[in-house]
Amino acid sequence: MSVSVSASGEKTARLYGLKDQDRLFATEPQEVALEVLDTPSNNSSQMEDAFPIKVYEYERIPISLDPQRVLDDVIEILDEDYADPDGDDTVPTERMVEASKRFVEVIKEEYVPTLYSPTGKFVEYSFSDALEISKQHFNSIENTAPETSEDNGVCKWNISKNEEGEDMCLTDCGELFVYEGLTPNENRMRYCCYCGNKLSF
Repeated sequence: MSVSVSASGEKTARLYGLKDQDRLFATEPQEVALEVLDTPSNNSSQMEDAFPIKVYEYERIPISLDPQRVLDDVIEILDEDYADPDGDDTVPTERMVEASKRFVEVIKEEYVPTLYSPTGKFVEYSFSDALEISKQHFNSIENTAPETSEDNGVCKWNISKNEEGEDMCLTDCGELFVYEGLTPNENRMRYCCYCGNKLSF
């Protein structure tokens, strides 16, 4: 059985990712499509070549603990350290048995596994599907973006190159933004990631 690890400490019962993905982060399948779409590439044709994709559903692996086995392991450790090695094994008392059952119940309630296994379910996205998801995503950001003042509502980014020949933008708010491949405008960036004002190119 393939197992994936929850990235960034997600504690949801289900996560989403590509097939055999080592680390999971997405709580919705659309997030995976956006991540693939945002993977740096030199041109739009390379982006399109990454599709179609199948986004798989993963579920948290349930804890399987046997109270009797837990108790036996504890008693074995105690007998090794505190009992006559040539004597008989300690027989658990009724209180020990009941305590072991309560202990396992609490562990199952409180311990949150970070390992996930695929359920077999998946959603397939085409390149056009991903573009539509991206469009809806950016529209929702624009609709919920905070209001900016009229005097300082736009941040102009001037496209240039640094001394190493890397593509970069000089921002009105005094920052340097280095990028690869598509320009921020081509990537449909709408707000400055430094000052929060609307972008102008």
